[in-house]
Amino acid sequence: MEPNNDASSCRGKHSMGKCCYKPIALLVIFITCSLAIWFCLFNNSSADQEENITREQFAQAVDFFDNNKLDDARASFEKIVSLKDKHFSPLANMYITLILEANGDKKNAAERFLKIANDESSPTVIRYTATIHAAWILVDTMPYNEISKILQKLKNPSNPMHQAANEVLGIAALKSGNISLAKSIFEEIVKDKNAPTGIVNRSQIILANITATSEQEDKKILK
Repeated sequence: MEPNNDASSCRGKHSMGKCCYKPIALLVIFITCSLAIWFCLFNNSSADQEENITREQFAQAVDFFDNNKLDDARASFEKIVSLKDKHFSPLANMYITLILEANGDKKNAAERFLKIANDESSPTVIRYTATIHAAWILVDTMPYNEISKILQKLKNPSNPMHQAANEVLGIAALKSGNISLAKSIFEEIVKDKNAPTGIVNRSQIILANITATSEQEDKKILK
């Protein structure tokens, strides 16, 4: 992210959400790919022939995805979801939903992310990541209170994705016009020594722009 571009693009409420969106998308892909590798490398002890076939199919589907062959990737992931072996279903569902989003189908992508988030059979990290991603999609169209409800389970400071949830809440507050709430949220993130560096950096940029905008408005009033 170029500092100057962020500083200018984040001044408007709409741009606030967009400037922080890409890092979350990359985070989702990183986590899902990491989990896929974990399954492939460390789950061999219980693998039978069907599981080995599924593992190969999953690797092929990921290869399609990585090479931007999204139609082939989606067809492959959907086939994996339909199989009897469900080891890879949560990850396959995440990829299918990412493909929907990449193709511009934000409504269905958000619905699917929320469905994954509420699926008790999915690994916790996938559920949390799906929750964050759904909130990022919906933050452009949903009021703060609704976004807060979606992120309810992640807002506890003991949750490893606590500050990722706070980042979305801060954007939601900005979009709702509650600048003081947004400022307090981003200040909390910046003060947290355990917060991820990327989230802290983006929060600092937004805080700087909030301050700059406030100073400009004060000057207009004084004129």
